[in-house]
Amino acid sequence: MKSRTLISIVAFVLAFSIGVAFAPKNQPSKWRFEKNCYDYYQPSQITTLLEKDIENGRIRNDRLKEVLNSQDSVESRKNIARITKEYVEASRSISTEDLPPSFVKAWEKHLRAWEKYADYLNELSATQEDVDAKANQLRNEINETWMKVLKVAKRYNAEIPQNAY
Repeated sequence: MKSRTLISIVAFVLAFSIGVAFAPKNQPSKWRFEKNCYDYYQPSQITTLLEKDIENGRIRNDRLKEVLNSQDSVESRKNIARITKEYVEASRSISTEDLPPSFVKAWEKHLRAWEKYADYLNELSATQEDVDAKANQLRNEINETWMKVLKVAKRYNAEIPQNAY
């Protein structure tokens, strides 16, 4: 009877060991869904992206002030379009790797809104004096998409920089 028990224990241990060796590892998936929040990444990655974008915007605004104070209206319009396009390119170069898909989607939509505005500024006629309804509509779209970016960032517990608003 002792040998039968011993053989049973050895068989169990052997079968268990083989099962563990060949079973797929129970690793968490890359994106684990939990209360509308992906916890694979650190929320600080989103905060870092927001801070970089805000810094790009500050640089854009400083350059715009210089242009508006130093050039005639026709030349300044061309430069405003160029500076806005450069802002978009700088912000587009910020890495979104390992960020949640819903945040990246909101971010891309925001950058597309900026691109449409930059393209519009580039197409403005040299004789146009006042900002028209189209420009206001495009700026509203930029603001709406930015608020969506911040809303999604909050869902992922990212810290929103104070100067984000």
